[in-house]
Amino acid sequence: MTAPFYSVQNQNDFQRNLAHGRRNVWQCGAGGRYLYVCEDGLVHWCSQQRGHPGIPLAEYTTADVEREAETEKSCAPLCTVSCVHRVALLDRLRVRPLETLDEMLPSDARAPLSVRTLRWMFLTSRHRDRFRSLAARLLGSSRG
Repeated sequence: MTAPFYSVQNQNDFQRNLAHGRRNVWQCGAGGRYLYVCEDGLVHWCSQQRGHPGIPLAEYTTADVEREAETEKSCAPLCTVSCVHRVALLDRLRVRPLETLDEMLPSDARAPLSVRTLRWMFLTSRHRDRFRSLAARLLGSSRG
């Protein structure tokens, strides 16, 4: 049996950095991408950052979500919340797919043929817009 080309272990660099006293450089979407609501009904960035922003859920608006998603959190470089890092990885894939895949995967030559093919079709091929449009039609999406 061969080892998988990708596993969650490949994305534990943030934990390794913290264990070695190194800060992480990343964008935390807390308060925008996901909400932590405490027992008092207040929205906080996460369980470790209560009081930021500390707004009642019933008063939390779309403007709050948009602002907090983009807010640079001073706690992010030393954040230990694994699920927050996982969600940020998905956001990075959406915004910067090629760079994020290159960080996640082993060298292109070692990645499975299916991954190399999909990477080429949707990210690096000069026909990528056609492939994206075709995929959107096949999947029944209006976005293409």
